[in-house]
Amino acid sequence: MTFAVGSDFSLSQTDVIASEYNELFEGVREARDLQVVMRLHRNFIASIVKLTMVENTVTQDGLERVLQIIYRFVALCWAVTSAENVPRDLLYDELTYVQADYATQISFLFQIIRWIENRGLLTRLDFNNHFSGE
Repeated sequence: MTFAVGSDFSLSQTDVIASEYNELFEGVREARDLQVVMRLHRNFIASIVKLTMVENTVTQDGLERVLQIIYRFVALCWAVTSAENVPRDLLYDELTYVQADYATQISFLFQIIRWIENRGLLTRLDFNNHFSGE
């Protein structure tokens, strides 16, 4: 679970924002008038929105589903550590359900990303070919 969240964050932070910022910074340094700077900034924002999939509602829904499962897992861990008498069979059943739901939702997200062809996140999530089965 941590890997999926870390991969998305890493893609956004390093691959998208850092590289696009460097391009913006170089363009601003070479710009001779405000109109060029404004155009560079608009392109910078548009690129970040596109590459981070912010406006792609299907991708955002898939990410939201994965994050909701992670929240459930964290809440379950918190409940186990804070409660004294947690029935083991109930705990096992819930963990099994969370694991299965996570596998389903992360596979769904992988298919979405494959469909929209975002190679950066796709490569990070499937670095060992687990989802693609290759």
